[in-house]
Amino acid sequence: MNFVSKSLPLLILFSCSLPSTAEAKDPVLAKVNGVAIKKSDVEKQLWQSQSLVMTEALIDRQLFIAAAKQAKIKIPKKEIDVRIERIEKQVPEGQSLKEQLKANGLDIKGLREEIGFELLRDRLVEHLAKITVTKEEVQSAFEDNKLRLGQPPAFKLRQIVVSSEKEATDMRIALSAGADFGKLAAAKSLDPASKEKGGELGFVSANVLDSRLVEALMKMEVGAVSPVIQLGQTYLLLNVQDKKDGVPANFPDVAKGIENALRDRKTQQARPVVLKQLREIATIERL
Repeated sequence: MNFVSKSLPLLILFSCSLPSTAEAKDPVLAKVNGVAIKKSDVEKQLWQSQSLVMTEALIDRQLFIAAAKQAKIKIPKKEIDVRIERIEKQVPEGQSLKEQLKANGLDIKGLREEIGFELLRDRLVEHLAKITVTKEEVQSAFEDNKLRLGQPPAFKLRQIVVSSEKEATDMRIALSAGADFGKLAAAKSLDPASKEKGGELGFVSANVLDSRLVEALMKMEVGAVSPVIQLGQTYLLLNVQDKKDGVPANFPDVAKGIENALRDRKTQQARPVVLKQLREIATIERL
């Protein structure tokens, strides 16, 4: 009897320190003026917001599918096969598309269905919006992008990256006086990848550089050092070691690709307009 009476307070204390089953499954995440916000409250809000987004997306999907059926638009299996082949070519060597999809909870069948829907939707938009691409539009786009579509110029560069304009200016003065660019880069540059190589970047294609920088580099002589260039919160100096001239694209080689790109852009721009029209004439009941 004494054993029970002595042990009872300890048992009560121990039992009070353990959360109830309900509390363990639905813990309190925060309190506002004493009012508890539980895990279930957060999950409910997430479910409601996500379910609304998904419901609207599925409504849009059904509207496109129904309209395409009415317009007798079908996507040949071969078109889906071509798109799958393109995706497979982008898979890193040693991996398979099937493995990558599986890792993301997907499979080939689901991917084919999604590609088929996207092609169907875009074909419908082209049809309803009466999208066309003229020869003049293709020619104009070619003239504007002739160099980028071909082989763009490339510049063999070295760089020094520092944190202040004054430091960059002082270095440029030192370089003008005969200082060694590579040694300065190795000692002072903030870019760890290039500083170990004396600032070497190798050949850099013009199509990955800002157009204003390309314009400046085109005017620079081989061996010259650029003025101080601000890039975000850093300042850099570029040394042009060599240049490769660009080779303009040949129109017949790229015309079809330009046409497809222009059509895709017009389709993307028209899609919200077509969808708005489909929603206006549809009967949508949200239960």
